Amino acid sequence: MGMAQQKYSAYDRELLAIYEAVKHFRHMLEEWNIMIFTDHKPLTYAFSQRRDKCSTRQFNHLDFISQFTTDFRHISGKDNLVADALSLVEAIGTSVSPEALAQAEDTDAELASLLKVPTALRLKKIQTPSTDIALHCDTSTDRPRPYVHVTHRRRVCDTLHGPPRNKGDGETHC
Repeated sequence: MGMAQQKYSAYDRELLAIYEAVKHFRHMLEEWNIMIFTDHKPLTYAFSQRRDKCSTRQFNHLDFISQFTTDFRHISGKDNLVADALSLVEAIGTSVSPEALAQAEDTDAELASLLKVPTALRLKKIQTPSTDIALHCDTSTDRPRPYVHVTHRRRVCDTLHGPPRNKGDGETHC
């Protein structure tokens, strides 16, 4: 976060965090119905406020987020386990080796399909640091993110967010 952003109001900092998260993970969010949980209750009213009550920056952030969801829900900070996990992201190790990802790419029908059909993903082979392995990565943002084969997604998700918890609504969350 830049110096100017550190001076934002709590509402603007929280909105910026959501915007940056959606922007970073947009390749995973396409075609899914998602909810955004926030411990900042005023954000739950963001999409019902009048346009003239927003700054240009707020409007632009909300406009981008609305391409994926307008469902903001309040959750108390102590109950927001995902936020806790993400705040400790530097402690998370790599859950799947580049070798395993490269091997899975060779027979991945989903990846082959994604490479043929235009999507928001910009998949490109990129050399992984300190190896001779090149992996397909989404380069639609400043930081390339590797494509993860379906057989490894649960492990990567569990590493980042913990094992899935059944919320009693028939869904597992990750």
